Amino acid sequence: FLRHYLLGCTRDMLPGGAASVDEVRALMKSKMTGEGDGDEEEKKVGEEGKEGETKNASCGDGGDRETDTSAAAGASGATAEDTAQSSSSGSVADSICFLLTNFTEMNKLWVRIQHMPSASGVIGGTASSHHHHRRGNDRQAQKEMRKRRERERNELRLLVGTNLVRLSQLDDRYVTSEMYGEIILPHILEQIVACRDPLAQAYLMDCIIQVFPDEFHLATLETFLGVCPKLREKVNIRTIVGSMMDRLSNYFDDARLVQSDAADANEETTGDEGGDGGDGSAASRQAAVAAITEVDAFHMFDRCIQRVYTAKGSSMPPKEVIRLQTALLNFSLKVYPDKMGQISECLGVCAKYLGGGSADKDGAVAGGALAPRELDSVAVDELEKLLSIPLDSLALRVLELDHYSDLLTFLPWDNRRQVAVVMLNAVLNSGTNLTDIGQIKEMLSIITPLIQDEPSGADNAAGGADGGVSRTTNLMGALGVGPGQPDGMFDGADADPNPLSFVDEQVLVGKLVHLLRSDDTDVAYEMLTVARRYLREGGKKRMAYTLTPVVFAAFELLDAVKKAEFMPAPPADAPPPVPGANADDDKADAASPPDGDVASSAEAGNADPLAFNKAVNCRKLFVFLQETAAMIAQGDPELGFKLYLQI
Repeated sequence: FLRHYLLGCTRDMLPGGAASVDEVRALMKSKMTGEGDGDEEEKKVGEEGKEGETKNASCGDGGDRETDTSAAAGASGATAEDTAQSSSSGSVADSICFLLTNFTEMNKLWVRIQHMPSASGVIGGTASSHHHHRRGNDRQAQKEMRKRRERERNELRLLVGTNLVRLSQLDDRYVTSEMYGEIILPHILEQIVACRDPLAQAYLMDCIIQVFPDEFHLATLETFLGVCPKLREKVNIRTIVGSMMDRLSNYFDDARLVQSDAADANEETTGDEGGDGGDGSAASRQAAVAAITEVDAFHMFDRCIQRVYTAKGSSMPPKEVIRLQTALLNFSLKVYPDKMGQISECLGVCAKYLGGGSADKDGAVAGGALAPRELDSVAVDELEKLLSIPLDSLALRVLELDHYSDLLTFLPWDNRRQVAVVMLNAVLNSGTNLTDIGQIKEMLSIITPLIQDEPSGADNAAGGADGGVSRTTNLMGALGVGPGQPDGMFDGADADPNPLSFVDEQVLVGKLVHLLRSDDTDVAYEMLTVARRYLREGGKKRMAYTLTPVVFAAFELLDAVKKAEFMPAPPADAPPPVPGANADDDKADAASPPDGDVASSAEAGNADPLAFNKAVNCRKLFVFLQETAAMIAQGDPELGFKLYLQI
């Protein structure tokens, strides 16, 4: 308390003159070795600490202790007065030396509180004849005392952290990132590692992150992260690393936002006189954006996390591995959004560890004999969160990630369905069309929990390669009017506990069909065929929602094919083609009928085999539509009949 009082008294009296890094280093060395005889601050602070401890140990003993208290107060006042006198001639080196020394002593006293003996001795009530009962009372008393000391220390931590706040408030003209990285931060980290106290280490590491500028963190990130594996096992490394990631990612977002605003302002003021205001701030922000991208902070964090994995080995719970990789993935998406390889690295580490291997990249690769690790409910929720995070920014691009589908297999069916819902919403909101057959297959495989029931209900699957629908497209038999309809076809989703959510999920799947786009009608038909092959596995109730969009998409494709297949002949009064430009055009002109014979002209155009050369024609699309309507009729005969009438 006396040291904190001294710190408050000297708040506005600390010298702030210029000093070099070598001067600060020499002054710190003299303080540590006791060679500095010109500065009496450290000795006076030590005397105050001793007198303060004497006062606390003998509080309430009489008037003779009041004399010691007044002497301590006089020493404190003298120190503050000496500081005020020397502030005019001192430099920032004196301020740094004073604050670091005060921080070191206060941290030692703060940690020592945890090991102070109990003032009440053994709390056991009346004497007991049984020795083991008395020993049990002793243990209980010690446990309660430790908890009480922990609460007291938790309340006093702000006093120790005030020293770091004062260091961060020194004049930034003199306290540079070089001075911070070579003098201030190494000394603080040395004290943190040396104290070996989990509470002190966790609090002081977080305090460093919060109080010092972002530019300092960027310049000293490797030094800061190098200390994390040296902390006690009880310290939550994930919280420390995550806080630093959040600090730097927010700094990058702010810098990028200011940079874009400055660019817009410069465009508006182009050509105007006096339009250079704010260029200095914009330049500094541009430098900040360039700095954080050049530092390669991702691999620094990754190396730190890998050292933590190496230190803890396979005993690390899966939920902690997933949480660390989630924080790293979040940081990569914010700072390096275009580097898909970094996201794949995060997913790959999780897939390897959950598959039974080591989370360390240099460790042994998981072999076939290793059993996958079991996930508790917390680990499952964390894995679901990890897989949902990239969807908002990447949408369909998650299909390019190497281990995304592998991680989905570790989730239970219900959690996979939740991830599929998030993925569908992200894809639909992005408005990106699916233009590749392989991409469509992978997308439909990922959202399988929305398309069909859990595989354990194998009896619910649609039977046969054709889903029980004859290729003769016997519509009356499919509607139940005629014989030949097998019982029990398309039985999936017979009883859904939440029909509202079931309908919403199927509507999302149906909307996905409208994103299938291709300029080639043959490719577009193949897309619809692939979609129907996956969607018909969902059972009767699902197909009424998911295959109906396939029918309307086929109607749209039918219009395009019809225009291409039955292309009308050019009008008779059309300008003649350039002679010799195209032999086919000359042949068509020679076969053109005279004026007024429009009908024979259309027939001649239809008979021309060169007018349409696609594999999918109108007849094939009509067969496709009839088959799809028959499938829908299995679950909803009325809807299937209406669609057949439209065909």
